[in-house]
Amino acid sequence: MPAALLAVACVGTGPRPGEPGDVEPAPEPVAAGPGAAPHERDAAPPEPLTPHQVAEATPQPELIMDAGNSSPYRHAGVDYQVLKTAAGYRQRGIASWYGKKFHGRRTASGERFDAYGATAAHRSLPLPTYVRVTNLDNRRSIIVKVNDRGPFHPERLIDLSYGAALKLGFVEQGLAPVEVVALSVQGSDDLRDVAQFGGWQKDYRFLQVASFAGEDAARALQKRLRASFSVPVRVAPDEAGGRRLFEVKLGPVSGRRALLALREKIFSLGFADAYLVPE
Repeated sequence: MPAALLAVACVGTGPRPGEPGDVEPAPEPVAAGPGAAPHERDAAPPEPLTPHQVAEATPQPELIMDAGNSSPYRHAGVDYQVLKTAAGYRQRGIASWYGKKFHGRRTASGERFDAYGATAAHRSLPLPTYVRVTNLDNRRSIIVKVNDRGPFHPERLIDLSYGAALKLGFVEQGLAPVEVVALSVQGSDDLRDVAQFGGWQKDYRFLQVASFAGEDAARALQKRLRASFSVPVRVAPDEAGGRRLFEVKLGPVSGRRALLALREKIFSLGFADAYLVPE
């Protein structure tokens, strides 16, 4: 499997919002960005940060799930459509930023918003999508991960995290003209609703919980999971980047709903980076 998809076990944020097939989409998506709460004033986060400390996002294969991708969706009485694909997307417009007010809140995709990171909110790109954003005033650019919805201001194209705006040099003025270009990532898979988006292109029957450099740690987690689940738990060795890793996987599981329900239970145990894998 691609090295970019390997996860390391950690105690995370617990369960995530609705997954495909589990719940009906909310009438209005929850977004961390200022478009979701224009009455709230935002500010820079408290910890000092310099532009060179902001690491741009690293494009990697991602699963595009139903969470955050309901289409059409409604916000403040206005309907918005999510694109079927980000391929070929290139647009110019105005960028704004959000920071302290929303730091740590859930984004529309279910991830926690990190004001110091390189992420963004967009009204129509599938979540997640990696894009290159270029400030047209100074030609600085950064790659960010779009994982949120917004901005819900018609004159703005994208809301960037404080860190990304700092890197692009427009924190002080608040707005900047930008060009947004979607990046293609090989190995990504679209698992949104089959009828609407033609998703579930592969046969997903396993859930990868974690990867370890040492076999003993992997076996310890295997024992723990076997005590909690009736689903088979296996440790599979793999080579990635010249390193030998031991992957802990649950499965096989038959049926989309059962697999996603299992994923929710794993999230609740603190393994927030668990993900589906085909076999």
